[in-house]
Amino acid sequence: MLFWEIGNHINVDILENKRADYGKQIVSKASTQLSWSHFIEILPLKTMDAKLYYLNESARGVVGIMQLREMISRKAYERKEVVDTQLTSVSPIPPGTFKD
Repeated sequence: MLFWEIGNHINVDILENKRADYGKQIVSKASTQLSWSHFIEILPLKTMDAKLYYLNESARGVVGIMQLREMISRKAYERKEVVDTQLTSVSPIPPGTFKD
């Protein structure tokens, strides 16, 4: 009963019987391109930059779950970051072009 009262209070007094628009801030365009399994694989990663990297790579390349697991186990993001820090500003190779 307590939870129902809390939910009712939020719905009536705070939202004024309208739908909350918090989902617009949380759900990105990647959610339509990736499966729930992709997100499950990415959730345990420690940094937001790593999560965004793998999400973008998965969405852009239509990477399956097996390929995503392999990329994470090979530490593709971390390896890219190491190479990017080794490149100088006068290097003819632009940052982010590291490939396995």
